[in-house]
Amino acid sequence: MEVWMDGKPLAAEPRGDNLGEMLDHLLGGKDLADRTLVELKVNGQPYELGVQGPAGSLPREAISHLELETMDARQVALHFLDNAGAYLQAMHGTLPQVAELFRVADDREANQQYSSLLETLHLFLQLVDGACETLQLDGAQGLGGRPSLAQSQTRISGLISELLQAQEQEDWILLADILEHDLKAELQAWSELMPRLRQQAY
Repeated sequence: MEVWMDGKPLAAEPRGDNLGEMLDHLLGGKDLADRTLVELKVNGQPYELGVQGPAGSLPREAISHLELETMDARQVALHFLDNAGAYLQAMHGTLPQVAELFRVADDREANQQYSSLLETLHLFLQLVDGACETLQLDGAQGLGGRPSLAQSQTRISGLISELLQAQEQEDWILLADILEHDLKAELQAWSELMPRLRQQAY
């Protein structure tokens, strides 16, 4: 079996009877404690859970070539900031559709998409916090004369609270208005904020 990590061949094969055990062995070393697996290829193809199944169910005998790419915490944080605009754009693009579903009283479909949107937004905000901590960025510092990250976080937290309150009251028209107008504008503001935040990390 050929095993490559970060562009270099490994002399020794990993231990384990399946892909999951081999990954545990490869990534469990002290030298990789602060690194994150960002890409995995099995037999030259990107590993996909939905295609190849769980890593623990893929036997060693089925693997002839394994490639891993890892990043340290700083690289992961920078990668996130570099791609933050695309994540925000994806969320931004779903808002009109979710708002329209609430307005036409398709509550079930609207709530499903709305829940997914909120989960994505919460994850995004957690990743922002993690990136700032890793890169030691000052969230209270104003960015190019614009609102600071801390101020932006306060604003978006307030909007999330308003959304949850509207949901509890089943005021779907108000919820739709907040999504399509207030949150949409706030995500646009964050799209302008992230490049300035990225500049602090150089």
